[in-house]
Amino acid sequence: MSLRYAILSLLAHDPLSGYELMKLFDGSVGYFWHASHPQIYKELARLERNDDVTHRSVEQRSRPKKKIYSLSESGRRALLTWLRVPASPQRVKDEMMLKVFSSGLLTADETTELITKHREIHRARLQKYQELERFLRSGPVMSNRMRLGGYLTLLRGIRHATGYIEWCDEAIELLQRGGEERPRPRVRARQARAPRS
Repeated sequence: MSLRYAILSLLAHDPLSGYELMKLFDGSVGYFWHASHPQIYKELARLERNDDVTHRSVEQRSRPKKKIYSLSESGRRALLTWLRVPASPQRVKDEMMLKVFSSGLLTADETTELITKHREIHRARLQKYQELERFLRSGPVMSNRMRLGGYLTLLRGIRHATGYIEWCDEAIELLQRGGEERPRPRVRARQARAPRS
């Protein structure tokens, strides 16, 4: 159901061709809401049948006509209604966590290698997010209310990737120490002061 609103959200910003919609989806909401290109095209056709989007045909030189999709008034109303309803709690499916949960069946070195590879994935993702964040901060996005939401989701992605890398580092450290608990920081006992006479 939410793929419908992902597409409507993108069309709320600008009219887009099907190709432009795919590219924008992959580079924005695709980071937190995965959908294949066939799924997107299928949903786009459904949205047009339901009058949530409309299209106009544009002539192209030596190429077939290009469809430019726009959000209709009914589509805008549906999107606004959906936006005002609180989101349901997220149901997590994390294959890596499932593997870590059963990692006692592996050697410590095997588990460390598994986590190290996963850490590299999140490190590369974080680097990409940070480059995009620097680019957006240098432009007018901070003063554009319609564009600010995309920037806020990017900040969430940065926090998530950073937290995942920190977890990987902590897990690797524990595995290298043989699973010992992290020593608690020592709290210095305050010296009792002699009562004043």
